[in-house]
Amino acid sequence: MQKNQAAPAGGVVLARRPGLALAVAVAMLPLMVACGGGADDNGADTQALALSTGSDRSQSLAVAAPAVGTLALASATAGGQARPGDVCATSADGSLVLFSSGSDTVVSGDNNAGASDLFLKNVRTGAVTRISSTSTGGPLLRSSTCLGMTPDGRAVALMTETGGSGPYQFPPVAAESAIFVKNLVTGALTRVTPPRASLPTTQGFRFAGLSNDGLRVGFLALPTTTYLGGYETRANGPARLLVSDLRNPAAVRTINLEAQARFTVPQGSVYGDALLSPDGRKVVFSTQVNYPELGDNNGRNDAFAVDVDSLAVQQVNTDVSGNTISASGLFGPTYGMQGFIGQGQRVVFYIAGDSGAGPAGLYAKHLVSGEFQPLLATAGLPVSTLDLRLQLSLSDAGTAAAYVRRTGNTSTGQNLATLRNLQTGQEQNVARTAAGVATNGSITTNAVISADGSTVVFANNGRNLVGSNRNSELRVYAKTVATAAAARL
Repeated sequence: MQKNQAAPAGGVVLARRPGLALAVAVAMLPLMVACGGGADDNGADTQALALSTGSDRSQSLAVAAPAVGTLALASATAGGQARPGDVCATSADGSLVLFSSGSDTVVSGDNNAGASDLFLKNVRTGAVTRISSTSTGGPLLRSSTCLGMTPDGRAVALMTETGGSGPYQFPPVAAESAIFVKNLVTGALTRVTPPRASLPTTQGFRFAGLSNDGLRVGFLALPTTTYLGGYETRANGPARLLVSDLRNPAAVRTINLEAQARFTVPQGSVYGDALLSPDGRKVVFSTQVNYPELGDNNGRNDAFAVDVDSLAVQQVNTDVSGNTISASGLFGPTYGMQGFIGQGQRVVFYIAGDSGAGPAGLYAKHLVSGEFQPLLATAGLPVSTLDLRLQLSLSDAGTAAAYVRRTGNTSTGQNLATLRNLQTGQEQNVARTAAGVATNGSITTNAVISADGSTVVFANNGRNLVGSNRNSELRVYAKTVATAAAARL
């Protein structure tokens, strides 16, 4: 591969592939996007924009943090009436909870006929606002999928369908899914992913992270496929790693990193994973493709980082001396990028098999010093080796993790919202009332810990947690598990 710049220490700069560098200018009005179909501006909802995140945060800080053991209902109206929902994310201090719900009565003016929407709940003040809304505050016409939120709760990444045929249009035109960012301060909804027609052989997108300032979004463009018969499927093109820069919302700049991040696509499915760093400057990814210019010729799945601006690539599944972490198994050692801790200085990834670093589990790599250390062995994780990214959340200090653990058999077991102290190995079920009574529900879909380690947010169908839940509907709760100061120790 021809180099187009001098290689910095610890990395190599790779040339962009000719003809595929993108400078996509998405035509839209300032601070808003014309989405068509699913994301048209079709009316205002004063409830959704009445409370900006800035003023809400000020009110939140004026309210004392809840005592340890407090359990708050998050999927609720501003008046506290419970609504069904599922958890997505929480702010760094646990005061703001992002959840999804198909209810049309979480806020007033939600008239999109039962489509799933995203809501942000301040569990200290009770305020709630709909996130999945147009730039003028109207509801989106189609369901939204939550992707991520900035630590301050001021920006949310979501996916929804856009475009498509009108009710009497012929021939019909299919809608396409796109990634958007909602700015809660300005109310602007900005389309992040370019039209699929502008990217040859692209069928959809996979989210790879939102920077802490909400101005960069990483994603994979997934290739279209052709069915060959039997069990054979062929990818019609590559998997492309892209980063969109939203500093100018009127002309989103899309950075093409396809030449730097080379993914394998066996049977038409992308094998590999990618995550944007909190500062938006790097994307870490795993791939089975060799990087001989970095001394990688093992034909196995390794982990790398690409600098978004300089295009420098470095291998990260290496020890402090720069030696590749070896592992047993066909694809080892790295299997899935998990997240970042230590203010983004360390990347955490999952090693599926025993390796030169130790047993299978979670490991943290310091991207500057090169220090490589274990966080949690697989023996302590409810994981499947078929997953690329584990359903697990880490505090920024790397001292606590939240996840869902299955207990018992299919008929009598429970899915428990679990908090694990990574220093002592102690676990606890956080789906408990303030009095310490465990949930009588059997379903927990997800558990997320706040960056400061003070709060675990989860969805559970228990009937005895907060108020009455006679129909055992799934609801979202926030459990205070530590003071912020204690959680950082």
